[in-house]
Amino acid sequence: MFLLYILYFILGLIGLFIFSWLFIIALGYTIYFLFGKKEIYRNPFIEFIQTFTLKYYFFTFRVKYKVIDRNIIPDSDFIVVGNHISNYDPFLLMVALSKTRIAGISKKEISEVPLLGLWMKILRVLPLDRTDNRGAAKVMIKAIKQAKEGQPMFVFPEGGRNKTDQPLLDFKPGAFKLVEKSKKDMYFVCFKGFNNHKTFKLKRVACTIKFSGPITYEQYKDLTTAELAELAHQKIAEELKKL
Repeated sequence: MFLLYILYFILGLIGLFIFSWLFIIALGYTIYFLFGKKEIYRNPFIEFIQTFTLKYYFFTFRVKYKVIDRNIIPDSDFIVVGNHISNYDPFLLMVALSKTRIAGISKKEISEVPLLGLWMKILRVLPLDRTDNRGAAKVMIKAIKQAKEGQPMFVFPEGGRNKTDQPLLDFKPGAFKLVEKSKKDMYFVCFKGFNNHKTFKLKRVACTIKFSGPITYEQYKDLTTAELAELAHQKIAEELKKL
């Protein structure tokens, strides 16, 4: 009888998990179909739903993290440049900076995940197909337009997740067109530990998000995109050594 109760309890937890995710997915699609073509990313209610959904996602998949120096980031008109070590990175950034309504550029594959892809559309995160150069140029133009409108944007200039033993891959200068053309102050974010996280591992891994900067437009306005890439790489490499 005791084992039967345990079985019922486990099945109940599984049922609750499935129901909660079905509810969140249904809520997301309802919001998108009702308001998706409007600028609802500015709505405080959407900010709450976004933060709740992503935090619940991280809770159920046992992602544990701490945020350092969040207070140095303004509410609008900035670009965040960061290293890229896991698929969680853009969504962790969106939770850490939820009140800024930050968007950015992320790989196309994530946009094809039903729930996460939906929230990317709602929050104006732009999917990038790295095999389509013409499409990538159009995405960059859209990102620059959003940044000029005042929406904070993020970019991961390594060009993909770092799956090597090196702390940081070379930065692609083309990614810094977003910084150069938008003329916004540039901040930095470092992710550490998330590449060690296993989705269904019982023990959570200690992970860290650290912000630094800024480098203002006046400080970088005479630099080329290649020089900007080198400067940003140096700054993030220095911060990673401190973690």
